[in-house]
Amino acid sequence: MRIERINVYTTELPVKGGVYRMASDNVESLDSTLVEIIADNGLAGWGEICPIGPVYQPHHALGARAAIAQIAPGLVGSEIASIRPLAKRMDERLNGHGYAKAAFDMAFFDLLGQKLGVPVDVSQRPGLGVKPEPGMFGKPVAIYRE
Repeated sequence: MRIERINVYTTELPVKGGVYRMASDNVESLDSTLVEIIADNGLAGWGEICPIGPVYQPHHALGARAAIAQIAPGLVGSEIASIRPLAKRMDERLNGHGYAKAAFDMAFFDLLGQKLGVPVDVSQRPGLGVKPEPGMFGKPVAIYRE
């Protein structure tokens, strides 16, 4: 299974409750970027990056999209059989920017899960590049705001 095409989409996600107030800014929506990776067998894997904004942390949506634009052309034609070679290829295209690469990671795991016919959490078991360790997957945390 090889990467045939990569599509990038943007959407504004409204903040539930209207406004998220921070010390230096108010956020009414989040600028989200979706990555769709189309494989040569017709499967599509999806990933997302949705940083809270440039005033809260150095990661921001425009930076994520610039990183994605730098990385994506180098992935087209790549084999999707293991995550490690894909991660190496992304690093060859762009140093750092792990937050933007996370959207690709999610899409890779989505595709591998579909190919294997298993949920994504199962595809992360040993054999596909992730070695679970004790305590790696912690207890769920309750959300602080409904």
